Amino acid sequence: MDFRAGIDLAQKYYLDCRDDYDDPYRGFRNRRLDKSLMGYSHTGSDQDELLQIEAPLWVEYLPAAAADLLWSLNELSCTVLMELFVRAGVNPSHIDTIASGVSVNEALQYCIFNHYRSEVPESIGLTAHKDSGFITTLYTTEPGLESLENGQWLAFDPLEGHFTVVLGHAFEVLTANFPQPIHASYHRVRGMEARSASQDERFTFGVYIGPRWDQHLYQYDLDGQLVAKQSFLDFQKAKAKEMAYEFHPKVKTILG
Repeated sequence: MDFRAGIDLAQKYYLDCRDDYDDPYRGFRNRRLDKSLMGYSHTGSDQDELLQIEAPLWVEYLPAAAADLLWSLNELSCTVLMELFVRAGVNPSHIDTIASGVSVNEALQYCIFNHYRSEVPESIGLTAHKDSGFITTLYTTEPGLESLENGQWLAFDPLEGHFTVVLGHAFEVLTANFPQPIHASYHRVRGMEARSASQDERFTFGVYIGPRWDQHLYQYDLDGQLVAKQSFLDFQKAKAKEMAYEFHPKVKTILG
């Protein structure tokens, strides 16, 4: 994969447009993204600001090279997720029910571009949390990510030539009654010290896959039967409350 378009977008999307030329990688803080339920946001008491756009809108809203890269990354992430489902003990015939038709890209799939604003005087880069979906696959080159293990925050530094893969809360709920359940990563990003104008800011980008807003969150019961646990929308709202940030306003307005 050629990551240059993703890196360019991650390092520019939050910058204002320039008067002398039209740069399709800039100006997303104020750009109208009416069809997206997510878009640009900065939530919680941390340094992170982010751009999230649903996969069907990538071609419309993002530069062509960035959209192509994200679809390639999404295909890889889907392949990894399907394999992890099977290895965890999920019945292959249940996968599209559990994951909203992920085999034909009908799940909730969106990109994530994180920019860590080192000038923001917060002690944490990204608030500690578990991702809500099944899997997030990230391109990242700079240390800062930490995972809570046995009560201690451990550095989860990137390996050169590798993606960072984070398994989410929906996967944990699904397999909670398995002999070897999947445990979602409870993670955060350390606060960034202020950087000069000549220094690049920390960034990551990648793709998320989870249940659609309108579907159930599923779990295998103790008898091995697949049952609907709760609505994924309610699950997401509860997680937003847990992290003390405003739930996606457009999702709340349109879906309730």
